Formats: sequence, C-alpha cells, structure tokens
Amino acid sequence: MSGKNFKGVIFLFILWQIASMNADPLILPSPLEILNVFRNEIFNTSGILETGITLYRFFIAYLISLLAGVLCGMGIFKNSTAKSFLWPFITILQATPVISWVLLALLWFPSEIIPYFILGMFTLPVITISTFHGLESTDKKLLEMAAAYGVDEKGIFSKIMLPSMLSHLLGGIKITVNSSLKVLATAEIIGRLPRGIGGRMNMAWINIETGSLLAWTIYLIILTGLLEKLISRVIKIKWGRYL
Repeated sequence: MSGKNFKGVIFLFILWQIASMNADPLILPSPLEILNVFRNEIFNTSGILETGITLYRFFIAYLISLLAGVLCGMGIFKNSTAKSFLWPFITILQATPVISWVLLALLWFPSEIIPYFILGMFTLPVITISTFHGLESTDKKLLEMAAAYGVDEKGIFSKIMLPSMLSHLLGGIKITVNSSLKVLATAEIIGRLPRGIGGRMNMAWINIETGSLLAWTIYLIILTGLLEKLISRVIKIKWGRYL
C-alpha cells in the first residue's frame, strides 16, 4: 500500500469513528467494534473454516467453468455448425444479469447447488468468448508459413494458436476472478446456506448484527483482493510471456 493510500485509509477511519460516535451502533458500529468482530469471529478456527468452505466452493466451481469454457470456445472455433448453435446461447448467457440466474436457481436447484450454478453462469460465457477470440486472432500469415514448411496440426496449435489463445484467455481469467468470489458469496446469501462467508453474512443480517455484517463484508473485499493478486501473480510467473 502506497503512502497516499495509507493516509486515505487512516482519514476514512477517522471519519468513520466520528460518524459512529454520533450514530446508533445498530446503524453504524465503530471501527473498534469491527476490529473486535475480526478478532472474535473471523480470525479464529471458526472463521477460517467458513473461509475454507467458501474458497472450496469457489475453486471447484471456477475450475469446472474454466475447463468447460475453454472446451466450448475451442469447439466453436473448430466447428462452424457448433458456432451457429452455441454462439447465440453464449452471448445470451453473458448478457443475462447475475440476479436473474440467482432467482432462477432458487426455483431450480437445492441450496447447495446454487453457488456452483451461479458462478458457472457468470464465468462460462466470459471464458468461452475469450478462448474463441484468442484462437480467431491467430496471425494468419504464421499459419500459412507453418503449413508451407509442413508443420503438423499439433505443432501449429502448440506453437502458434495456443499462445494467441492464452493472451486472451488469461485476460478473461483476471476479469472473472475479480468478481467471482463476491458473486459466490452473494449466491451463498441468497441460497441461505448455513456455512461459508455468505452464510455468516446472512446470519448477521437475520440477527441484526450490523458490526458482524460490516466486518464480514470488509473481510470479503480484502480476501477478493488477495485472491486476485495471488492468481495474477501465478499467471504472470507461468504465462506472463503471453500477456
């Protein structure tokens, strides 16, 4: 965190403290109360377990959506018939608001399935479109040159098409990771799951525990930022040359 950002955070906390001194604690708890929630509810065995449950759901749903999106994007690129049938469906998925999927999921699935479904509907179209555009943007002159020199299809894909696909796909991954954990937590809340970060936020709302709700919200924001930085770091180390 830069010096200017740190000063901004301190200034925000001062304003928050002043405002909380003149407000009902039920409406605006003090920063100290939020810190107490972090210590008593979040940074302990129970809070770590709830975090682990949400992260487990996130990684399972995201990896399945990532694999399905890559395969779907490659299939659309390779087969014009598949593109004519699937492309309108993918664009509709991308245009559909997340809240619509949440409401439909409440009608269609048991509560435990809802987070996986919601994250899938959010991630799949972005990954599919990123994969397709990456393959489609492959330099045609390089493909012609490779064909002229007798390079086989496997070599053309691994040496020319894969790097082009990755440059777009990795961008799609960074975009979706930024919001996916928050989308998942929202699905946990709407689905009224008893476990996970969303479950704890929902319980705090039911019990009118404003301090707990704010603390878990701040924690989710911090966790999302850390997760994004971690995945961006891994991408940069392993595939940075394609970006």
